[in-house]
Amino acid sequence: SGIKTPEIYFGYKFSRGQLGNRGGWKPEQVGEYSLPEKLKEDKFYLSGSWKNNLDSMELVSDTGEVDLKYFSKDVNIVAGANSLVQVTSYLDGEKRKEVEVKDQKLYNVISEGDYNSHTLKLKVEKGFKIYTFTFG
Repeated sequence: SGIKTPEIYFGYKFSRGQLGNRGGWKPEQVGEYSLPEKLKEDKFYLSGSWKNNLDSMELVSDTGEVDLKYFSKDVNIVAGANSLVQVTSYLDGEKRKEVEVKDQKLYNVISEGDYNSHTLKLKVEKGFKIYTFTFG
């Protein structure tokens, strides 16, 4: 059946209404975000304190989360950090992968055998910057 979730952009300049948190964008400012009880498909949700950049979101609190309900097989992020940070991915509540992020590039966070609807949780550390989600 293939990918159903479109690419997701984290910067306020390129956003297509994909930030799901109440309160929305705070261009060039730090926003305090918390997760709702229910996630809507194809929108990303943040937890923690995040700087809203033109092309990305950067975690300024010590820890934070990015949550997403999507339909695909593989999930990649374009991300980076000023110093090495640990990103831990959870698929439907189950720990899947730990990825070290530093250079701004594409990182695979989920690889599944088939296309399906899932909930992804990324636990991230201070300094983590995310630009996009891409799906395969």
